[in-house]
Amino acid sequence: MYQRMATAICGSDDWRLQDRYLNLITKEFSAWVGEKRPLAPDLTEALEMMVLTELFNTGEYNVMTPLWKRWLRESRGFAAGETHRIAAFLSVHCGSVEARHFRHATDALALYTQATGQSVNYRRIAALSNDYVVRAYEHLGKMASVLTP
Repeated sequence: MYQRMATAICGSDDWRLQDRYLNLITKEFSAWVGEKRPLAPDLTEALEMMVLTELFNTGEYNVMTPLWKRWLRESRGFAAGETHRIAAFLSVHCGSVEARHFRHATDALALYTQATGQSVNYRRIAALSNDYVVRAYEHLGKMASVLTP
């Protein structure tokens, strides 16, 4: 589904040559998330970041999918049926798929902290959440400048 969507939007499968198309703006935000999530020095912090990214992914998919579909129809000229087919990857991630990812992340954090005798550090999660929102907002603003014709 992702391949179909990316190829339709890019007009070919050249998107697979990611480094060629990766914008520096995207690299900056992705590198920060990478440091905090799978590459975090502390597994608890990595799990906390996973919880946050899955929570934000859930919101992003639910907010952005209708906007993407409208963009595909109005700006790219795809018919409604083709838009639905192209955007299937986004649509299936709305609702239960991303919600299950979030649930899995919260369960993993709870089980890990319980098994290691730690308490969930909600203050650290709140600070990380604030940092994530600020960085994501800045990133979206930068991306808007790149995507605006």
